[in-house]
Amino acid sequence: MELRPFHGIHYHPAHFENLFALLAPPYDVISQQERDILYQQHPYNVVRLTYGKDEPADTPDDNRYTRAAQYLHTWLRQGVLRRDTEPAMYLCAEEYVLPDGSQRERQGLIALCRLEPYERGIVLPHEETSPHPKRMLFDLRSAVEANLDQVFALYADDSGKLQEILTAQRQQPARLSFRDQDQMLHRVWAISEPSALNEIRQAMANGWALIADGHHRYETCLDYQQMMRQSIPHTTGDEWFNFVMMYLTDIHDPGLTILPTHRVLRGLSPAFVQQLPVCLRDTCDLEAFPCHTPAAQEAQRQRLLDEMRRRGLGAHVFGLYTGDETFWLLTYRGSLATQTPTAGCNAHSSVLDVSLLHDLLLEKVLGIDVREDTIAFTQDDAAAVDLVARQEYQVAFLLNPTRMEQIVQPAMAGKRMPRKSTYFYPKLLTGIVMHKEVGDADYSG
Repeated sequence: MELRPFHGIHYHPAHFENLFALLAPPYDVISQQERDILYQQHPYNVVRLTYGKDEPADTPDDNRYTRAAQYLHTWLRQGVLRRDTEPAMYLCAEEYVLPDGSQRERQGLIALCRLEPYERGIVLPHEETSPHPKRMLFDLRSAVEANLDQVFALYADDSGKLQEILTAQRQQPARLSFRDQDQMLHRVWAISEPSALNEIRQAMANGWALIADGHHRYETCLDYQQMMRQSIPHTTGDEWFNFVMMYLTDIHDPGLTILPTHRVLRGLSPAFVQQLPVCLRDTCDLEAFPCHTPAAQEAQRQRLLDEMRRRGLGAHVFGLYTGDETFWLLTYRGSLATQTPTAGCNAHSSVLDVSLLHDLLLEKVLGIDVREDTIAFTQDDAAAVDLVARQEYQVAFLLNPTRMEQIVQPAMAGKRMPRKSTYFYPKLLTGIVMHKEVGDADYSG
């Protein structure tokens, strides 16, 4: 894996007192309503670059993508954004609190990574992608000609060499330190010493990167690279479009957290919903967790989740809630070795809880045709239950988080999981550092 430092673009230090008002979550976790709030939060919020608004009068020459390019150009010229004079890699640390009250810190290194086709086995995917987000990202990259956010990837520092280098760097004062609206502490160090950069590059030279978040971004960069190579007669391999900005975290980092992604369904007949536990009895062992009062519901939901975590180490378990006064713990009785994966699914991914739920229980056992307009996803188990209780959805399926080994082993074998199989937390904030190759005439200094 080839890493390179770069001249990072960041908000002018004058804005650091209100830096969080300028940053945004990744585009793919922002609703349109949340985007509107970010627009109103500050006129220089980075969401104008990454997830701009469509306008009724848009044309091929004036649209959300061309406006993003103009914003970027203008902010550089006005000095709202500044470019580092020395190339650097950027060490980040995020301290955060989980719902159970425990505190963790995740560390990541932002650098440019040479784009590699998946078949080379240097950069590895773990989830399937869909065409629509890539079309949007391709249009944006074509317009701004920049890396606005990072692909979140994992690496294995089995020797501990890179961690030793990064720990030494953290002895220096952080360039940036701030808390976001959730009181998460973000710190950033710029590593610009040539000797340290060379040590990092050497430590990672023979390594691999497994994409945690950002599959659509990475594949879009590959598509854009191919287009640029076809349009430019002679390339050196050092052009900016041969690299993607990555945030790299050690796969053994104790602060690396994967949250579950629960499913809520609608579009089912009320009679069918009432019979769901009965329909599942031939496939799963069912255990009832009755809850006749709001207080009991809270207690039983937590007890259900505790049991799911405990039993999930040796079995495939799910939580079920249909809006009545009972939670159900489902334990799958069959052997996955006897199941034949459906089209588009492979033997590796079918051992995942999410694959078992969709490919066997929902599709085959219950005969439910899951469509985009009949399913929603949330990492918040209380929110999933509440959506059903308020009758916005009819059924909630609660899942355990995917374990790290369930991600790495299939990826190393060249296999991919279904979409929404993993949710790495916390999500990276966009706008802390960006990358664009610009000349002195293109920005204020």
